[in-house]
Amino acid sequence: MSEPSIPDITDPVTKEVLLKQLETQSPELAMLYKGIEKYVQEQEADVEDSLEIAYDDEIAQSYDSLVEQYNALVDEVERSEQERFKRRSEIAKLKKIIKLQKSQIEFYAQLIKELSLALGMCPQCAGRKSDCRLCYGLGSPGYMRPDLKMLQKWVRPSVEAQRKS
Repeated sequence: MSEPSIPDITDPVTKEVLLKQLETQSPELAMLYKGIEKYVQEQEADVEDSLEIAYDDEIAQSYDSLVEQYNALVDEVERSEQERFKRRSEIAKLKKIIKLQKSQIEFYAQLIKELSLALGMCPQCAGRKSDCRLCYGLGSPGYMRPDLKMLQKWVRPSVEAQRKS
């Protein structure tokens, strides 16, 4: 399975979608991201309006710190998307496993029911549960009349094979 592609956050539409997802998942991070983005835009506008701005060390460090925070937020969003993709993939695998197990359970439940009917046992518990609503634990082999169709399907082949040997 290939790695999920990392969204292009320079695309305004992608950026808006990612921001909405971030707002849903972590409103605090989204608010911090918006504040940083606003600050960066204001700083860029100030630089464009006046190239003569003299940056002192404190302003430059503050700006650098905000840029680092902004980049960390972008990384967080990307990791979040990758984790969500992994979880979706794991959930899909688990759904397939559950579907297969459900199919197997249904198959074996039907098999047990047919064998129980062939041997005249309770199809719910085979006489093994005293709280069974059908037989109250009395439904062991011979409890009821065997179903002849099931008897011929499941028992007759075995009896005939034994006679031939």
